[in-house]
Amino acid sequence: MTFSAPERDDLPARDGPVIPPSECVRTRRWKYIHYLGADPAVEQLFDLESDPLEEHDLSADAAHAETLAQLRARCTELRAEAR
Repeated sequence: MTFSAPERDDLPARDGPVIPPSECVRTRRWKYIHYLGADPAVEQLFDLESDPLEEHDLSADAAHAETLAQLRARCTELRAEAR
């Protein structure tokens, strides 16, 4: 038996106890992570095309502020849809 998931442009995900609880949105190019319960908020942004090993967090880079804001908003939308 094989499992075939529908093709998507983004994917919600949560991580568990080893990694601080988090939510993320992954597109074909980008991965946005929001760590839950952190004050102030902790976020990460990775360009998976140029950094597939997720070694360079771009969340503080002003050149990627628009992408960060779009993925942050999408994460909020997906969270609301899941409730």
